[in-house]
Amino acid sequence: MLAFAMVCYRSGLAGVGSLALGKVSRLVIEDGPRLGGPPGAFPLWVDVDSNEAHGDESDPVAAARLLEALLEGELGVPTGAERPALAPAPTSNLGWVMGLDIWVGEPASIFLGRGSGKNHLFFSGGKVESKSGARFAKSERLDVPARGVYGINFSTPGQVICLGNSTGAQARFTVSFPPKAAELSKHLSTTLEEYDPTKGSWTKTGTLRVLPTMSFDVSLEPNSWKAFRVSTP
Repeated sequence: MLAFAMVCYRSGLAGVGSLALGKVSRLVIEDGPRLGGPPGAFPLWVDVDSNEAHGDESDPVAAARLLEALLEGELGVPTGAERPALAPAPTSNLGWVMGLDIWVGEPASIFLGRGSGKNHLFFSGGKVESKSGARFAKSERLDVPARGVYGINFSTPGQVICLGNSTGAQARFTVSFPPKAAELSKHLSTTLEEYDPTKGSWTKTGTLRVLPTMSFDVSLEPNSWKAFRVSTP
């Protein structure tokens, strides 16, 4: 299935490839643990008669193919390039993808959100290039108190927080984060802005006090994503 997904991506059929990739991902996240395997691992083999996963380790070949499909197919990270230029799949059934600390000659992080027929990129890393999107010098993973929701904190210049819901249920939670933008230390408060994928611009949604730990409330629809800006350079 993963080999089929890669053929689709390389043939310009990213929509079909993403469907195959999503189906395989459910094996790792949902089906594998339900059959008795460890979460996040590819079973070495499955007994279809007894519905049991077997093998103490994850299948390394399948795991490598999954990463290849995500990095090359979805995020468009070319292999072997000294200065990789991101070229995400123009069409996909995956609403968002996050890659944290990907090695491209140096650690790089990428958040790709899709909406209004466009790709919306946020990324960090000095060697990574892209014709569109917002580049930052630093990034770190955010711990989000909601099951199946993931976040990343980009900074310098400014500070942007990207959040993605990987579940089929709506998520409401409070995200907490440290102020990373240097300019925040000069202010007592800052505006909170939300990214509008339709307009490709930011809209003010509130005001936050600048504290050692800052927070705001978020609501995410199933399998959706949002980006928030708390500081501009």
